Formats: sequence, C-alpha cells, structure tokens
Amino acid sequence: MNLSSQEVLFQSFMTDDEYIVLEGLMCLIRSCLALLGIVGNTINVLTFISMGIKDGVTTSFMLLSMSDISYLVTVMARSAAFAFMVSEKLSGYYIWYPVQPYGVYIFVGHAGRIPYILSNMITTLVAIMRCLCVVWPFSFKSLAFNRTLALVLVNTLTLFAVTSYLPVLLFMGMTWQFDPRLNSSRPALWISPLREEVKHVIWTARDALLPFVTQLIMTVCVVIMIKHLKSSHSFRHGTVNHFSNNMSALVMPPLAKKSNSQLKISTIELKGKDLQALRQVLLITSVYLICNTPTIVINITSLLERKLSIDSVYQNIYLSVTGCKHLFQTINSSFSVLVYYKYSSRYRHHFIRNGSTTVNNNFFFYKLKEMETSNNNSWLQLDPAESISDVLTFDQFVMFEGVLSIARAVISLFGIFGNTINIMTFISMGIKDGFSLSMTLLAGIELSHVIVIFMRSVIFGFFIIEYSTQFITWFPVEPFGFYIGHVALLLYSM
Repeated sequence: MNLSSQEVLFQSFMTDDEYIVLEGLMCLIRSCLALLGIVGNTINVLTFISMGIKDGVTTSFMLLSMSDISYLVTVMARSAAFAFMVSEKLSGYYIWYPVQPYGVYIFVGHAGRIPYILSNMITTLVAIMRCLCVVWPFSFKSLAFNRTLALVLVNTLTLFAVTSYLPVLLFMGMTWQFDPRLNSSRPALWISPLREEVKHVIWTARDALLPFVTQLIMTVCVVIMIKHLKSSHSFRHGTVNHFSNNMSALVMPPLAKKSNSQLKISTIELKGKDLQALRQVLLITSVYLICNTPTIVINITSLLERKLSIDSVYQNIYLSVTGCKHLFQTINSSFSVLVYYKYSSRYRHHFIRNGSTTVNNNFFFYKLKEMETSNNNSWLQLDPAESISDVLTFDQFVMFEGVLSIARAVISLFGIFGNTINIMTFISMGIKDGFSLSMTLLAGIELSHVIVIFMRSVIFGFFIIEYSTQFITWFPVEPFGFYIGHVALLLYSM
C-alpha cells in the first residue's frame, strides 16, 4: 500500500506500541471509574425504590441509573477484552484465545453505544421534566407526568436507540477467519466494506446531531428555569419590599436597610426547592456538555477525514481518541449519585435513612429469626461472633478474607472472559445436538457463578471500607449482607 507523506507523518504520531500503552492506561482508568459508577448507580436504583416509584420523575431517574449501569458494564467488559488482547501480543501469540479479543473489544464498544445513547435521551427528558415542574409545578407534576407516561416515553427512546444503531452493527460482526499468526481459525472481527459509508450516513449524523440537539434542549431548559425563578423572585421581592418600605418609613426608619436584607434571604428560601432543581439541572447540563463535546468533534472530524476510521491508515489515532471519548462518557455515567445526594433533599433523606438502618443493624451481629411458635414468644437467634471469636478474631478474618477476595476477583475475571468465549464458540459451532446444548448451558451457569463471585469480592471491599473507617464512611445497603454467598452456592450446585 502506497502512503502519502501526510499519512506517514500521522502514522509516526502513534505507533502500535504507543497505542497499546495509551489505551491500556485509559482502560485502567475507565475500569476504576466504571466500577465506582456501577456501585453508585446501584445505590441510586435502591434509593429510588425505597423512595417509592410513584411519579414520572422518580421513575425516569431510576431508569436512567439502570441505563448507566448497562453502559458501564460494557466499559468494564471492553477493558477486560483489551487486557486479553495485550496478553496475546506480548506473548507473540504463543498464548491465544479461541475468540479474537480485539474483535470483542471493538464489538462490545459499539454495543455500549446503545445504552449510552439511551442515557443521553433520558437525561434530556429529565431536564425537560424538571423545567416543566418549575414552570407549572402543580398541574405538570401531579396531572401531566405520571409513572405510566414515563415508562412509555423511556420505552420509545429505547426503541429509537436500538433501531438507530442496528444499521452499523449489521455491517460488522464476529466470523470464522484464519489467522496466520496462530495457524488456526477462530471467530474474529469482520467489517463490511460498506460499513464506513453506512456509518457516515447514519451513525455520524446521529452521534453528531443528537448530542447537539440534546445539549441545545438542556440549555434552553436551564435558561427558562432561570428566567422563571428570576421573575418569581422579582414579583415576591417587589411586593414584600413595597410593604416593608411603607412600614419602615412609618415605624422603624433606622432598621429599613436591615429588614430589606433579611427579606431577600427569606425570599430566596421561599423558592429553595426550585433553586435546588435549577442547580441540579445546571450541573447535569454542564457535565453533559463537557463529556459529549469530544463525541461531536470526533464524529465531525471522521466525516471530514474519511481515513480516520477503524480500518484505515489512521487506525491507531482513531482508536486512541475514541478511547478518550469513552473516558469522558464513563465520567458522565458515573457521577450522578453525587448530584442526587447534593441537590435532592428527598433522595438524601432516604439515602441517610437506609444507611442509618444499616449501621444500627450492627453489620456482623445480624440474627436469624423464625416464626413465633405457639408455645412461647422467644425467637431463635444466632450470633456468629460468639462461636468463632475464640478461634479467629474478626480483624484476622477481615485481613484473610480480603486477600482471598482479591485473588478470587482476579481469577473470576478470567473465568468471565473464558466462559463468554465458550458460549460464543458453541453458538458459532451450531447447537445441533444435546452435548453442545449441555456444554452451552454449563458455560452459561458457570458464567453466572463467576460474575457473582466477582461482585461478592467487590462488595467485601465496600464492607472493609465501612469497617476500617469505623462506619464514618457507610453505604445505604449493608455490604456484609450482600456478601453472604448463598446465590453463588446455588449456581455452583447446578
């Protein structure tokens, strides 16, 4: 292939080794942020459920958190696939896997666009709802926007997110290909020659236009909320200030200035909930604008420069800037719990109430209670600490189990990837007999088991955070209760 001097210059900016180092760092950062985001959004879902899913606003917030969780799971899966890809390259393909990790890395990244697009649209819907709640607080919140309407709108947005991305996914996939480096065939990434044309017509137009439109709508909502609050503040301030000036002139002239300043404070407090809603939408909009600007820039640039694509001479540059784009998107999907806690008093109340219940339950001394018998009013109680304290102290248990949890988490990541490869391989082979079906089901059950083990290790980490800080840092749901691995035992017994 003949390259122009400009193409050689751009390729020299990013060699394969430099790309691996940069993307490896990005994957590490994104994985850590995604893990925190999954925990934060899980807390959101549990808190919204405890609040009661009775209105459209709460329903939309809960569905937004669930969509963010889906996207962040693809971020972690993509990082795991990249790690396996690097292990193949570093070993000179002496170590290789039955499914091409690079193909999984690319395909999962594209699949993650569906929940992220859905999150963007739900965020815009929430901004519109917040705006209408401020402008028409009684009629809109109580009459116009209920839970049923929220579900209908979110389902419609989900259908749009899926159908708008299908044309791109239909022109790429995992097919059996011969790899000369392995001297063997395996499912590998396949990209149709027409994919780039489809991407420029549909994908770029949607990814460049949709973020711009949603940013514009959210900005307009913020402007409308500001103007409404200002006009409301001016009306109340003018009315009360006119009365205070008349009373001050007649009764208390020396205190006129002081009373005016106090009235300003009370006027602001009258609209405290609206101000909190405005600050919430303003912060969400600001982060949204910052985190989605790279998406718009990359898509417009790839539209102008056709060789900036996944299968062209600027491949490493394209993948690197795309990795940075995914980093901003991960941040956008991971910070919502902080916004809700800061600017929603109802959310904060339920968050603290759930956490207080967790602390008061005394993390380790939970009791097993049976139904009250007809003969007496006693309860069957079990205190695990009393039976093991003479053999193993609790601090020793935490240290020992912490080391095992780290080891289990690392091994389970390999198990997740390996069983995913097994399932994809059996499907590609064609499930035509009972043996193939049994092996596929076995891989599915083992995949569920290792996922539970990985989550159990993560949850134990949160339990250690609570325990080591003497519950200064705590979570609204008791980590130790979730840590008990009965679900894992059920899956393993299968």
